[in-house]
Amino acid sequence: MKKRTDIIILGLLIVTILPIKFNSVTGNPIPTDNNYETSPFPDNYNNSVYFKQEIINVTFGEKVAFDAQYSFKNELSSETEISILLPFVCYEDYTEPDIINLLVNENELDYSWTNPTLDLDDYGESYSNFLAISFDLSFTANEEKNIHVQYTRDYQVSDSTDNDKIHYSFQYIVGTARAWNHPIEYAHFEFWIPKEICNGYNPPSYLEPMTVREESYYYIATLDYQDWRPSFDRIMIHWSKTKPLLQNPLLLNAVAFTTPFILIGILYFTFKKIKNRHYYSEN
Repeated sequence: MKKRTDIIILGLLIVTILPIKFNSVTGNPIPTDNNYETSPFPDNYNNSVYFKQEIINVTFGEKVAFDAQYSFKNELSSETEISILLPFVCYEDYTEPDIINLLVNENELDYSWTNPTLDLDDYGESYSNFLAISFDLSFTANEEKNIHVQYTRDYQVSDSTDNDKIHYSFQYIVGTARAWNHPIEYAHFEFWIPKEICNGYNPPSYLEPMTVREESYYYIATLDYQDWRPSFDRIMIHWSKTKPLLQNPLLLNAVAFTTPFILIGILYFTFKKIKNRHYYSEN
């Protein structure tokens, strides 16, 4: 029998209407020039370093645990340097990521926070509240370097009293990879969703599906790309969980509505019982 489910994976979503606002958004790294004044994006990126590969692993719980491995390759037979931004788009009541572990070839890498004025129109989005960490990489001839990034962060959880479901959302901006002017040779995304915070999996047929498997206590949704120039702006994943019966707003509203009448009834019959007892005691 087919399992009932309320999880919807929205992959390869191109947003063409009003932006959906999330507490936080993470995105692909961006090549930049630390001397920028208004926008960190190079007008015509032509550095010999390109964004070669990314392996993204996202695990959901009370917070999202983000683990990314990015590879960068120097195509020249000479030394070169590059500055890179790792973007964190934030909205109202946002929180910055918790402690960020940033490694280059498994050695700790220094970074600094920056808050540039940013317009991502060329990459499919416009944001006014943009934070990023900035770091520098030096390459020898034809060298490849691997960046490992780990952190935890809040993500969107909507739990309104007039809804019988709790909704969860997360998005990852991929369109910023177009700033490198080079295809990503390989990209892999994994989203680990605990079964306890969702009811199952049922991808809508009108969207390109993710591959989904079950493993112990998780549903794992994956996407893979080769020689990839993202034609869409972001990957968005959304699912929902039906609230327990005692948290169901319909039940709670019914209880709230009927409780006064029940109390009045109890008081009425209690008063009547006391009155009758008093009457019989006098007779």
